[in-house]
Amino acid sequence: MSFPKTILAIDPGSRESAWVRLRVEGLVVEGKGISTNEKIREWLPRARSVAELLVLEFPKAYVLRAKSGSNFMPQQVVVTAFEIGRLAESWGARTSSSTAAR
Repeated sequence: MSFPKTILAIDPGSRESAWVRLRVEGLVVEGKGISTNEKIREWLPRARSVAELLVLEFPKAYVLRAKSGSNFMPQQVVVTAFEIGRLAESWGARTSSSTAAR
């Protein structure tokens, strides 16, 4: 099994996302920051030249109960899930992936 040399990890949010680029050997942080999702989607296709693996955190789904007694999913969770898909698409992800909910 071959391991990637560099990983780009993103903790997505509905408007902004935190990111870190990690060199696996020596666990060296090569870059990090918080950027708008729009800006990340702009540079993400080019990031493949400096990172071999993209890791996107995916929030665990949950529902809340309204005062009326009905259940609903918070809008921010839905928007963040949508943004995760947009980020994966920008990276060029076209294959199946595994997920680990936080």
